[in-house]
Amino acid sequence: AQEQRQEDDYQYITRMYSALARQILDLIEDVMMSRGEVITVTINKNTAVVTMTGMNLKEISRMNQELKQRDIVSDVQLNIAQTEEQKAASILNFSDTIYLQSAEEAN
Repeated sequence: AQEQRQEDDYQYITRMYSALARQILDLIEDVMMSRGEVITVTINKNTAVVTMTGMNLKEISRMNQELKQRDIVSDVQLNIAQTEEQKAASILNFSDTIYLQSAEEAN
């Protein structure tokens, strides 16, 4: 009985993380990839760090406002913004940290 409960718990956790990962990837595809170039995505528990390039500060700000409107997102923080070598000064490399709602908070 103990082993079955552990297996059930494991499967539940796996399903929850899998569903969360799908929601994060959908969010990145819907909101972020259409605006700039996504370089890396790191997901750790309820946080996703997305490194991007190809946008100016106004575009980044608009995108982050849209991200904050989504139910799954509790907050977005712009971490790094720097100009890319050999690009116009207005085009930035940057990293967004997206804080996600837990399943309970989103419902």
